[in-house]
Formats: sequence, C-alpha cells, structure tokens
Amino acid sequence: MKKNVMFSALAAAALLMAGSANAAIIASMQMGGGNPYWNDYNVFFGRGLTSAPEWQVQVAQGYVSDTFDASGGISYDITAQFNTAGSSNWWVFVNDIWGSNASNLTSFTIDTGSQTYSSTDTPIWIPDYGQAYAYINIESNGVPEPASLALLGLGLAGLGVMRRRKMT
Repeated sequence: MKKNVMFSALAAAALLMAGSANAAIIASMQMGGGNPYWNDYNVFFGRGLTSAPEWQVQVAQGYVSDTFDASGGISYDITAQFNTAGSSNWWVFVNDIWGSNASNLTSFTIDTGSQTYSSTDTPIWIPDYGQAYAYINIESNGVPEPASLALLGLGLAGLGVMRRRKMT
C-alpha cells in the first residue's frame, strides 16, 4: 500500500512539473519601408542552416494571403520546435515577389516569456524581387526554470518525509 502512495506522489510531482510549462515562445518579424502591400512577400521562419533547415514554416505567402498585421509584422508560435532545439540558429527569410515595392526587414525577435532575443543584423534592405535573411543564435545553458526546481524540491522533500515515517 505504501508503495502505491509513493508511486502516486511521484506521478503527481511529474504531472505538476510537466504542467508548469513556460508561456508560448513567439518568433516575430517586422517590415517597414516603401511597400504598403505586405502580401507581396513570402516569409519563412526556420531553425538550423538556411540551406538545409531542421525545421521551417511559411508564415506568409504572397498573392494568397495578407497575414501581416497593419504595421507590417508577423508572429508565430514556435514553442514546440524551440523546446526540442537546445542551442540553435533561428532565422527569418523574406522574399519580395513583386516589383516596385522595396522594403526593409526591420526586426526579428524571439520572445520566450522570460527573455527576448533580437537579431543584430537588422534592418536589412530588400530590393525589388530580392530577398533577405536575419538570424538569432541561441545558446542553451541547460539551466532549468525556477518553478521546475521548486517542484522537484517539493517532491524530494515529500519522499524524505515518507521515508522518515516508514523508519519510525
């Protein structure tokens, strides 16, 4: 019976730790300059090498949809890809598919909820029918978040109390 109680306590601690996930991790980019028609651009977010990405997603497709907000920005939730990435190189690729509307890729950021990473190579001029990449290199320090450490500590303390009760 006591083994079942201990197993239940461990399972509950594991569920609490799993349920204490960070806020969504959001990749964002911003355009500016001469083009008010943001649906003239293809935009991709990706991880790894641009020539052979580990992951990428198209977030805007010219001619088809205008997924930019009114100020020329796009955001995308990369939580699932970020959590499994560790140290990684993130990028945004912007391709101008319509002439006479050159613009700038003015920013690229990743917001983890506790820290915001920004590309240092923006703004980037995108000529007519041209393209631009911006990069963010994120080094994983392997340090768990404080809430996870606190839950782990509570679980270990509970195991210690249970063991002490068993010995007395």
